[in-house]
Amino acid sequence: MDAANQIARFIWNKGGYMAKCIQIWRNYFIKTEELLPYHQSKHTKLESLINDEDFSEDCIEWLRQQKPEVCTPSNLKAYIENTLFSKLIGHIKEDTISEKTCRNYMYSWGFKYNERRKGIFFDGHERPDVLVYRNKWLKKMFMYKKNMKDFVGENILRPKHLGRSKMVSAFLCPCHELLCLTDQQLYENPYIKDKETFVIHSVQIDGYWKAEHMLEQLVSKVIPVFEILHSGCIGMFCFDQFTNHNAMAEDALIAKKMNLSSGEKQPMMQNGWFIDETGKKCVQPMVFPNDYQKEALRGKQKCLRQVLEERKLWSAEKVLLVCEKCSRKCTDNGPEKLDCCAQRIMSLQHDFLEQWSLLEEAVINARHIFECYPKFHCELNLVLEVLKSVSVITIRKFSHKSWRYMDAYDKGLKGVAAEWAVNQYKSHCRILKNIEQMME
Repeated sequence: MDAANQIARFIWNKGGYMAKCIQIWRNYFIKTEELLPYHQSKHTKLESLINDEDFSEDCIEWLRQQKPEVCTPSNLKAYIENTLFSKLIGHIKEDTISEKTCRNYMYSWGFKYNERRKGIFFDGHERPDVLVYRNKWLKKMFMYKKNMKDFVGENILRPKHLGRSKMVSAFLCPCHELLCLTDQQLYENPYIKDKETFVIHSVQIDGYWKAEHMLEQLVSKVIPVFEILHSGCIGMFCFDQFTNHNAMAEDALIAKKMNLSSGEKQPMMQNGWFIDETGKKCVQPMVFPNDYQKEALRGKQKCLRQVLEERKLWSAEKVLLVCEKCSRKCTDNGPEKLDCCAQRIMSLQHDFLEQWSLLEEAVINARHIFECYPKFHCELNLVLEVLKSVSVITIRKFSHKSWRYMDAYDKGLKGVAAEWAVNQYKSHCRILKNIEQMME
């Protein structure tokens, strides 16, 4: 007891009560070899705001309606003090809740602080030209879906290669995972060289991955394997807006590659065509004939002015090669903007508009369907999320999620609202019919 009194007096400057506590702690430690549990402040007499269901529901609903960059503890604090308190208690109370408390509330409600590295690109998500493309694309996708099948079950994907990091180009199918033949199918089709369709490409060894490599993979591997796995079916090959996927042939008719005056360097292009004044289709060579009056231009490429003059589309006024608006990425190049510059006039001609990319031409010539996902809509592309070592049921779940996104956009929902509706109806392939009325 004397030792306990000395410890209580020298360390805590306390008296006999602290000495008794020290003895109790000693006896408990001798018996259990553990410290006595600390119960101070374990029975608080105040109720936390987070226990109020109305308060929590209002805060969660407000957070879900905000954009990701606005969903922060400081903004939640301002909302609670300026709006929610006046709604619950009838008047505004300032500085009644700290930012740290709001952060703890958000953690308890399931919100986490992280960087949005993947997901929806909201910066150009609702851009007018993107919306026009998306609406047309959605109509075609729902038309295709009538002839598609939903799958139930689970298979296992082969694990990823454990060697050094390389670029892998693969095609994913909801029914067969990565497109691949069995040994028996490979034996029955001797003209197929490899049963796998994916390509492992190394920049250091093979050089950069170009459109020609993608075309070779598609024509020699993917389409033949698909036609074996899905005999008699029409395939829908969907690509993102990657540059290689939209690459044209070297001799394609592209107005941006043409010069305003003759004699300058530009690529050799295939013949074009136009409808003359009598309604007759005329083939127009894009190269000067060998007997052309100017010897220096014989066998040379025709410029924009020459092509437009032959089509009687050249104006007597001065025409620029490219105007200021067309020289940069802009959203106001609508159908009414027809003759602002030579490139614009040429690019709107029928023979230039009907040019296909290398991949599109290969797919259509094989009598299949070619589609490109809308820009800034990675949530519609299941390949970006499932090219990992996952079960095929996960692939199909994300495929269903992509269709829910399409259905939400088709019903008029925008970025944040569409994301909420897709997560709200996870067990459905489509969104409720009256979802737009519910959101209002």
